[in-house]
Amino acid sequence: MKFLLCTDGSDQATAAVRLGGRLAAHMGASVALLCIERPGRPRSRQATIEAQARELLQEQGITPELQTYPGGLLDALRRQIHRETYALVAVGYRERRFLEKVLFGSVAVRIAHLVPAPVLIVREPREALRRILIGISGHGFQEEEIRWGGEIARAFDGQVTLLHVLPPPPLMYTGLPQVSESLSDFLESDTEEARALREGAALLTKMGLPVELQLAYGLPEREVLRAAYEQDEDLVVVGSAWAVSPWQRLVLPNVTEQVLLHTRRPVLVVRPEKMSDS
Repeated sequence: MKFLLCTDGSDQATAAVRLGGRLAAHMGASVALLCIERPGRPRSRQATIEAQARELLQEQGITPELQTYPGGLLDALRRQIHRETYALVAVGYRERRFLEKVLFGSVAVRIAHLVPAPVLIVREPREALRRILIGISGHGFQEEEIRWGGEIARAFDGQVTLLHVLPPPPLMYTGLPQVSESLSDFLESDTEEARALREGAALLTKMGLPVELQLAYGLPEREVLRAAYEQDEDLVVVGSAWAVSPWQRLVLPNVTEQVLLHTRRPVLVVRPEKMSDS
C-alpha cells in the first residue's frame, strides 16, 4: 500500500502531509512525497519546503520517496497517477478567489474527478481529524467509503457519525409528526437504505469505533453541509459517482461536487471500487 502526499509549501499542503503521514503510519503504508516547484521560487526556499515535509513524515517513522515537479498541482497529479497506482492521495492548497473560481472552476472538484484513488482534500488546516462525518446514500452498503472513514478515525482516536438523508415529505404534509420517520423506525425497516446504515454501523463497531447514527430530511448536499458545520466535524467523507456525460452532470446535481464547492473543511472523496478500476 502506497500513499501520494503533495505539497507546495502552503499551510494547507503542510496539513495534508501531516494528516496523510499519520494515516500512513497507522495503516503501514509507504509514502511518495510530491513537491511542487512553483515558477520563480528560489531554490533555497524549495529545498526548505522539501526538508520540512520530509521532517514531518520522519516524525511519524516514515522515510518518503521524494518526487519533484515544476509547474501546477493538477499537472503534477495527472503525471504522477499515470505513472503509479496509489491507495490514497492527500492534497492541500490555497483556495482560489471568487473570480478565479468563476473563470477556472473549482480546483477541489477537478482533483476529485482526476484522481481515481480515495483523495483527501485539505483547504482549511486541521491539527487532527477526530470528528468524522460519513454521508450514506441510498445505493447500498458502501464498504470502501465507511472503511476509509473508520481507518482515519482509528488513526486519530476519533469518532464517526453516519448520516443518511431522506427526501423531504411533500409540502402539504410538512410539520405533521406522523409523516417524518424516526431513526429507530427507519433502522427497523427492510429498505436498502436502512440495511446500508445498519451494515455501516456494524462495520465501524467491529473496528472498535464509537459511532452515532443520524437521519435527516432534505437535499443530501445541504444536510451533509449543515451537519458538518453545526457539529464542527473535522472531516467529511463522501462517495463519488460522477455522471457519465456533461449533459447528465448539468441536469443531475452531484452531492460530492456540491459538498466540495461549499465547504472548506477537509473532505475525503472515495470512488466506488468498480469505478476506480475502470
